[in-house]
Amino acid sequence: NSTEGDSRLRSDRSSLTGGSHCALRKLSPHLRMSSPGMMNMVDEFIRMGIVDSDLVTKVMQCIDRKLFLDAKNLKLAYLDRRLCVGNNADNSTILLRPSLYATTLSALELHSGLDVLHIESGTGYMTALLAAAVGKRGRVSALDASPLWSKRSRSNVAAVHAILAKSIPGGMSDVNSMCANIWSLPRSMRRKYD
Repeated sequence: NSTEGDSRLRSDRSSLTGGSHCALRKLSPHLRMSSPGMMNMVDEFIRMGIVDSDLVTKVMQCIDRKLFLDAKNLKLAYLDRRLCVGNNADNSTILLRPSLYATTLSALELHSGLDVLHIESGTGYMTALLAAAVGKRGRVSALDASPLWSKRSRSNVAAVHAILAKSIPGGMSDVNSMCANIWSLPRSMRRKYD
């Protein structure tokens, strides 16, 4: 039962002290690949009241921000900072502060089985967070107007899906990524979203 697992996760998390996540990783298979930096960042968001649900906690812990960064930003992955990803102004995108993604996920009140549309997918980080939040019963469609970032988003999310989907409680939805903008939405994406 997913609810029991989330409750156990919350109680296991609260019994840990000072950033030691080894016991939590042993009890929760979906966290075995999460880095201590990611876990500590999410813990800080919980302390600050930014993350207040088991679902957002799980999603933020499972989808490591570092997987969506270029080499120059890897050391900054777990800081609550906005990062410019890419080589130059013409081929770059912004990865927002992780606290903003956490706040957005909480505000959306996501749950398993939803059908969501992500506009301007950029690196694919938020797209992957959404895919984990709605689970394998849900559906995520992602758009980016830039051919470069649409391709990178698709590639990043596919890599994360291949690595993590089976280990995340509830799984990850498949993601339909396209290079388009909201004003020329492809027919396949013209439908009502949750």
